[in-house]
Amino acid sequence: MKRDAIDRLVEDQLRDWEEVRLRTMSLRDVKVKDVTVDGVPWRAQFNPARVVSTGAKVDKASIAARPCFLCRDNRPQCQHVHQWGNYEILVNPFPIFPGHLTIASCRHEPQSVNGHVGDMLRLACELEGYTVFYNGPQCGASAPDHLHFQAVPSEYMPLDRRYPFKRHYFIDSQERVGEALSELLDSLSAYGDEPMVNIALRAVDSSTIEAVVVPRRAHRPQCYDTVKVSPGAVDVFGTLITVSEADFDAVDSSLAASVFNDVAFVSHELSVNVGIMSAPEIQYELHGSFESDAEGAEFRPLSSDSYFTLKDVTIGVDFHWQRKENQSFLGKLKLKKSGDLTLALNIVPVEDYLTSVISSEMSADASLELLKAHAVISRSWVLAQICHKASASGHVDMLDTPEERVKWYDHDDHVDFDVCADDHCQRYQGITRASRAKVRSAILSTWGEVLMYGDELCDARFSKCCGGAFEEFQYCWEPRRHDYLVAARDAVDGAPLPDLTVEANAREWILGRPDAFCADV
Repeated sequence: MKRDAIDRLVEDQLRDWEEVRLRTMSLRDVKVKDVTVDGVPWRAQFNPARVVSTGAKVDKASIAARPCFLCRDNRPQCQHVHQWGNYEILVNPFPIFPGHLTIASCRHEPQSVNGHVGDMLRLACELEGYTVFYNGPQCGASAPDHLHFQAVPSEYMPLDRRYPFKRHYFIDSQERVGEALSELLDSLSAYGDEPMVNIALRAVDSSTIEAVVVPRRAHRPQCYDTVKVSPGAVDVFGTLITVSEADFDAVDSSLAASVFNDVAFVSHELSVNVGIMSAPEIQYELHGSFESDAEGAEFRPLSSDSYFTLKDVTIGVDFHWQRKENQSFLGKLKLKKSGDLTLALNIVPVEDYLTSVISSEMSADASLELLKAHAVISRSWVLAQICHKASASGHVDMLDTPEERVKWYDHDDHVDFDVCADDHCQRYQGITRASRAKVRSAILSTWGEVLMYGDELCDARFSKCCGGAFEEFQYCWEPRRHDYLVAARDAVDGAPLPDLTVEANAREWILGRPDAFCADV
């Protein structure tokens, strides 16, 4: 299905259907405003024509009493059709964005994603330049009695973004995304019932599909009787629709947060305190809107694109490439006195922190699966550090036996923050190093995923050294044994590792060239 065929459908429809043409033209001047929900940017739109959907009665009696407006016999004669298999592609008569489409089943059957995931995937692959979305019958659908999807040009509904509530993100081949979606939807279904979800899909390229699923807990929020917001897919993927000026004026960050708290599963994102630098005097610049505390020691951004720049940050501390550079960061800037020095701390959501770490610790051009693995490892490590600091039984700082006394000095380094920004912890350079789309996909695909050992977060330390074998945790980091970080051979064939505590074996290993993943590096 070529984009020009759909563009012709839209053009013909606007020419022949005056009401739709006027509603589409009115979108040029539609009122919009930006709000934030738990720090995540969102948009509100005032679109009075959408009262047909927002105010629709979806109880069984009301549905039974009205003619189905998606059935061919009940549609206006001037509504054009582009046939697509067992579906008809229509221009939505009450558009939210230009080019808004409805894809209706040719037969009258209930709105259900069960058994139709494949149709939605094929549609996303073939509908060039569009994002296809689905509203469950109790999740924003105003026609729960007639199977249909919708679609808008992808620029109006970006999926690779942050969300202030639980969502599942996939990016892979059509086949693998289909398998993941089916498995997820089965897990969300109760005894075979239709899962409460909103779904959006788009083709990234000829071989890759991007998908997001938002599980739902309710059809409409508690404020619906006073502020008529009835969230469907468009709302949960970035744009809250209001149908009266009073409702539009009422939407602010607080109301948007309460709406999503009622209809979705809200999860507040943890932040990490990163120590960036220390100096007698910190030189910094604020870009965009910030507010400061009374002491002028903490600066909070007031918009998602606000950032700050620190001058002369030392990177590669004690390595041969040590140097100074200016670095820029999203999130909060906190200045804290420590003796004769001032510390510059960056307080940033963990997932934003990881986006920079993945881009800085390894090549952003690495394979997506390798980036995803690194994201899970790095997330596990940083959350373990936060948990250790909050626990009285955190790190072991001293090993004292009759034979020896070992002091682990580096555990005293970071008493004023969770982690540092250099190789001593994980290299973090804010937005100084541009993040690739593949890195963002790796973070979104693994959002919140960590490594666990029983009930404990894995302290997933990693290093860049490669000697063909993994060293055990207690010989590198601190005197604690972890069963999940033991000596093993760095080879795909799983060959046994010789006992390298025997000097002859160690000598042969070091002077030889054992098979290893990094042997050719």
